[in-house]
Amino acid sequence: MRLNLKSVNYSHPLALFLFLILSFFTDFIDKVCIFYKIDFIKLNRLLKIVFLIYSIGFCITYYKFIFKKIKFVMISLLILSIVFFLKGENYNLYKVEFLRYIILFISFPLLFYVVSYSKISITTLFYSFLKYIIILNAALILLGILFDIQIFKTYNANRFGFNGILLSQGFTPFVYLCASIMFWHLKDKLMLLIIALIALVSGIKGVYMAEFMAMTLIVFCDKTLDRTFKVKSIFVLFFVFILVTLVTLSMSPFKELIKSGELLTAIFSYRTDNLVLLISELTKENFNVLIGATRLLKIRLELQLVDIVLFFGVIGLMVYTYFVFNLYKIIRKNYLAIILLVTALTTSFFTGNLFYLPLASLLLILTLFCLNEKVLGADKQIEKSNSL
Repeated sequence: MRLNLKSVNYSHPLALFLFLILSFFTDFIDKVCIFYKIDFIKLNRLLKIVFLIYSIGFCITYYKFIFKKIKFVMISLLILSIVFFLKGENYNLYKVEFLRYIILFISFPLLFYVVSYSKISITTLFYSFLKYIIILNAALILLGILFDIQIFKTYNANRFGFNGILLSQGFTPFVYLCASIMFWHLKDKLMLLIIALIALVSGIKGVYMAEFMAMTLIVFCDKTLDRTFKVKSIFVLFFVFILVTLVTLSMSPFKELIKSGELLTAIFSYRTDNLVLLISELTKENFNVLIGATRLLKIRLELQLVDIVLFFGVIGLMVYTYFVFNLYKIIRKNYLAIILLVTALTTSFFTGNLFYLPLASLLLILTLFCLNEKVLGADKQIEKSNSL
């Protein structure tokens, strides 16, 4: 029986939100397996492969739409793919990492289409999804704190922090950031308070940075707030950020590092040390400035710009710059979207993971599109008017 891709209703959000729900669920299963050292199939990877195939089906079916509306995404994907295969026979070393990076570009058109053409409000659905995820996570974090439940901790080590069902500390800042922006957008003060509380107990410096930066920029840019309130609010945010950061650095393992004179190591969690060590290991045989790693084993330091250059070289960095610039042109009419994009990029500069973890980048793109749903939907109405 021949599969007819055109018969699939890609504008319906069911597949997208089913993927999001199952992603958080399978990530938690993976976290259980990691924390308790259980050898089990990586369901979250299988899920991403299924969604990738679904997204490819959309791209094949609506290639004309893609090249008319968002061809920069396909151009970016094409160049990155060429760079990857230019690594020669060594590209086999990096197949998994390459798939992680390109899921964003292959799924981007699908997200754009769903938000633009769905008859259901994606913003409302996405807000509800984030709301229930955060409420569930907050409840489990509370249980984790009260009963010292290991699986709800951020780190599987002797370090403070609770992030509930979320798989990793690298993913957590972007989940909380996207949720915070959406809750502010829809004026849900209770959910903003819950986010603030679970962010405080996360023990993740990247979370503190992202929340502080986003809230500070929002308060500063919100024209409905008077100047006195802005000054007081920014002062309070700054005070809380400094206090929480200092408290975190006063705990193990950071306090031991600071006592030994390694302040930068403590602040960046060994990233700067690893960068210096990696630079000393670079040779013409394992790294090419233009296309990145060829035989290099260490290709990720959780410093976003460095990670991109390591994997895709200078060409890759130029491609991502081109991609982000065109993404900005889509979302530039909404100040919250600009703040989200700037905050996410800044956070990833110091913590990495935004473009490496597919779910992090997909959540970011979906949030940006939801903040601009009216603008994207307006394009659909214009097309209808022109066709009459």
